[in-house]
Amino acid sequence: MNISIRPLLGTCLALLALATGNANASLLSDDQIEQCGCDYVVPENQYRTDGEALGIEPGQSICFAAGAEYRKILLENLNGTEEDRITVKNCGGQAHIDHGLYVSQSSQFNILGNGDPEVEYGLRVRTESSYFMSLGNFSTNFEVAHVEVAGYHPYGIGPDNGFAGIGVKTLPKCDHSADRDVWNAYDVRIHDNYIHDTGGEGMYIGHGFYDGRVEKWCKGDPNATPTLPHAIRGLRVYNNLVERVGYDGIQVKNADTDAQIYNNTIIDYGNLDDGNHNEGLFVGDGTEALIFNNYVEDGPGFGIQANFFGNTSVFNNVVVNAEQGGIYFNNNSVHFSNEKDGLIRFYHNTVINSGGAGFTAYTPQDVEVYNNIFASPTQGRMPRGSNLDVQGNLVTTSPESVGFVDLANNDFHLLDNSAAINRGLYQSLVSDDFDGKQRHDGAPDIGAYEYGTALVEGKMDLSNASVTALNDWTTNAVGLIDEQTAAGDPRNGNGQDVVSNFVSNRGDQAISALIDLGQPHSLNDICFYDRNGHSDMRIETGAEGNWTVAVSDALDTYRQWRCQSVNVSSRYIKVTLDNGLASMPEIVLYGLQ
Repeated sequence: MNISIRPLLGTCLALLALATGNANASLLSDDQIEQCGCDYVVPENQYRTDGEALGIEPGQSICFAAGAEYRKILLENLNGTEEDRITVKNCGGQAHIDHGLYVSQSSQFNILGNGDPEVEYGLRVRTESSYFMSLGNFSTNFEVAHVEVAGYHPYGIGPDNGFAGIGVKTLPKCDHSADRDVWNAYDVRIHDNYIHDTGGEGMYIGHGFYDGRVEKWCKGDPNATPTLPHAIRGLRVYNNLVERVGYDGIQVKNADTDAQIYNNTIIDYGNLDDGNHNEGLFVGDGTEALIFNNYVEDGPGFGIQANFFGNTSVFNNVVVNAEQGGIYFNNNSVHFSNEKDGLIRFYHNTVINSGGAGFTAYTPQDVEVYNNIFASPTQGRMPRGSNLDVQGNLVTTSPESVGFVDLANNDFHLLDNSAAINRGLYQSLVSDDFDGKQRHDGAPDIGAYEYGTALVEGKMDLSNASVTALNDWTTNAVGLIDEQTAAGDPRNGNGQDVVSNFVSNRGDQAISALIDLGQPHSLNDICFYDRNGHSDMRIETGAEGNWTVAVSDALDTYRQWRCQSVNVSSRYIKVTLDNGLASMPEIVLYGLQ
């Protein structure tokens, strides 16, 4: 038989007050309990809250009362369901927990500081030692949001300032029960929290040592074997503000599948200046992720340090005043490069005033470095020891020359005359900029911010396009686009005679050529000049293995321009004449540019 806790709450608290002589019965009024939807209010002097022992059911809520003086808190055996999670929240204002909050053996639960709409961070957690918040010991499928994690001393400097702000990991067990072939954490979401002045990392997510090792607490057993730390799958870390921490701002490891780290702000990190723990955003071993739209400012180490797997993309991030260097990628583990050796992408990042190199890479993996701004008075980019494909970047030792709105005040939006505008290579992965503004599928701007130059519809400039013959007997393939000025404006009835032929040197054999526009463009009309001869002609858009006919014609007129309307977006244009003796010396494209 299921018994609701709420109707008995007042009686239980009253009995507890009589037994202990405290004032827990009056922590919250009946109206507050009803308004917050509290099924259980944690007593002020209670350390351990056991959901199983209390009969907390899926869908119910546990409340911390504003005004109470909570000390160290342990929550365990809180097990909701995917449809009905158990919620832990504040009620009546901001609730304070002053010696750490720890969660053990729990699943399908939320810890939310949104119990009072007037308070942005409704739970405040402090401690003098160890983790401020630790979610471990086989805990999985949870959310932490709208929590303030607050150190006692500014900048994390002080004798009693705790360790990491939010810790997410289950320590390896000597019996291998926490190895990732046995157990993993799933669906972990850490967002919209304010973490400041901690003695260690702002966040410490994942144990690390993905390749495995014999942990120090297992070394007493002469037969101990290496453990393989659990993975975190489906991790989301976003919209967090991390300020003035002693070690790394945010550290993530072992998030080996479907991780995203985005929209976080990290300022004043690494204040204890420990060379091993002083990065803004550290994405460590065993991680495969999308890392985007993060802002990192002021610290002694690297702005972003990465040791992750392949199949990882880092884009639209802003890194400012990282003393050791902007972005540092170091992944030389054979295990990493062999197990997940997919492409690694660094696109559209803005790195300003890094003390060392704007970008450094040491890895056997393939790395694309496209459309980034590296602007530093000391060094720009310094790639080393990598299979790097470096294109479309703006590298300068003069940040003033880039054309930022307000460099002195860290406003890295672009002025209308910026050297970064319309200079990038199109990448379908990055459709928006740091602010969420849509990037042009023509020529995007370099760096994290898109200025947003309006594209103009009309006759396209093909001066930078390239043309390649697709068979050995096709000659003068470039003749398809080499008389653009002479061709006039055929769509508007002002086409002119052109003569530079795209032809075959093997009689009437079919000829074919590929026009590469450099990046996708939206095409509205395609015009072609039928000068002489007869042939079936096709103009196709798409790419190898996925061509679509946009225009077809029998070329049965004499010295006439013909135009057909299309509505496609493509980088590549394939032109084929079935009879190589026919004469079609030019095509003209109309669209957005």
